[in-house]
Amino acid sequence: SAASGALKYVEKQYLPSGTLVQIAKVVNDNVGASSVEFQNCFTTTYKLYKIVCRVFRPSTDHDYCRMRLMTGTNTPVTTTDYRRANYYYRSDNTTDTSSGDSDEFRIMEAVEDAISESGGMFVMYASINKSVAGSAAFKYTGTTSYTEGNANSKKQSTGMIGGFYYNNITNVNSTGFLLRSAGNITEIDCTVYGVVQT
Repeated sequence: SAASGALKYVEKQYLPSGTLVQIAKVVNDNVGASSVEFQNCFTTTYKLYKIVCRVFRPSTDHDYCRMRLMTGTNTPVTTTDYRRANYYYRSDNTTDTSSGDSDEFRIMEAVEDAISESGGMFVMYASINKSVAGSAAFKYTGTTSYTEGNANSKKQSTGMIGGFYYNNITNVNSTGFLLRSAGNITEIDCTVYGVVQT
């Protein structure tokens, strides 16, 4: 309305639309391996991805969840060009940080293995720009929630995670990723979505 003081609004039919398209999914309650691969899920079709890991449960107490990118030949990238800056809050009123450079992204630390707590979960948005020459085109942000510790000392840990892959010489051209732990992974439920932006 053009009337003075009238409430302004836009009808939904005139707003841009978007949706999530499921690209890859792994659900396994008996993995028995130290890593799970998500091959060929990053393409030029999407620039933004949503990764929802509902369950990541290691086979041993106090284990971790890490991520490595994979190339078109499904080869894990192990160079020390991963940058991260994570912050964790615990239910015992303590905090922790995980930052710096390494050969992988660190998602969750010290995850408890009991089935009753279902290990940990995380939600991540990953931005990939394959049109640029440098491999810093991969970056992510997200949150985690997991039971930390062991059977005798359990704490809730909630984290803010973020990072990017940096190499100004070589374009890693990531086409997928893997999730790994120090020992075996017992259970995983993880889905990758492409985000349609219109």
